[in-house]
Amino acid sequence: SVSVLEAMSAECVLVLSDLPVTHEWISVKTGVIEQPEINPLIKAIAFCDSTILSQNKEFVDSIASRENSIQKFLHLYKEISKP
Repeated sequence: SVSVLEAMSAECVLVLSDLPVTHEWISVKTGVIEQPEINPLIKAIAFCDSTILSQNKEFVDSIASRENSIQKFLHLYKEISKP
């Protein structure tokens, strides 16, 4: 989801529902804690680490930055426009 990428890029703490769409971007590496508890927000805030938040931003910038998206689009355009 774009909002997840935007939050990661802005170095925000992620508090997400357990939905398939979010599984593409989240992992222990991105600082996600899976908690079936009633109030996971408290644990997420306690787990907040500026290093992880910075790493999330770098991760998003490396795969979904504007420049990266432009390069992927241009590559795809060149591939599909070949005779």
